[in-house]
Amino acid sequence: MPGQQRERGWKGQIVTNPNCSTVVLTMGLAPLKQFGITKVIATTMQAISGAGYPGVASMDIVGNVIPFIGGEEAKMEQETQKILGEFRGDHIEPLAARVSAHCNRVPVVDGHTVTISVGLSSKPSETDLHRAFKSFSGVPQQRSLPARPRGR
Repeated sequence: MPGQQRERGWKGQIVTNPNCSTVVLTMGLAPLKQFGITKVIATTMQAISGAGYPGVASMDIVGNVIPFIGGEEAKMEQETQKILGEFRGDHIEPLAARVSAHCNRVPVVDGHTVTISVGLSSKPSETDLHRAFKSFSGVPQQRSLPARPRGR
């Protein structure tokens, strides 16, 4: 972001937020980076509220699953690689894992669900996995940001 300020002569900067399903996916994957993520297969079941207003036509979704949400899959794949990538001065080096997303609209009002299969380059034990999730600390916690979620 200093590069963005320098290039444009700005004091501020533009920061965007990722797709809602990508946020949840990357939060679950971040503690696993230490084990070498090699591939990710994510399948979302997204509520009708996620389509915004006016949303999905009621007769299209009642008793049905819509197995494709235009643009969602590519966004999830690219954003996941970027968020879990490494900042290298003036750019982000994307995570070198293959990411495949399958996004479905389902007939529930609120809440998205994502199922994830993850390939790792190392073979952590169940204890190692539990420890990774329990001890994970993100940037907000590391920087003691005021709105950070606090530990138990």
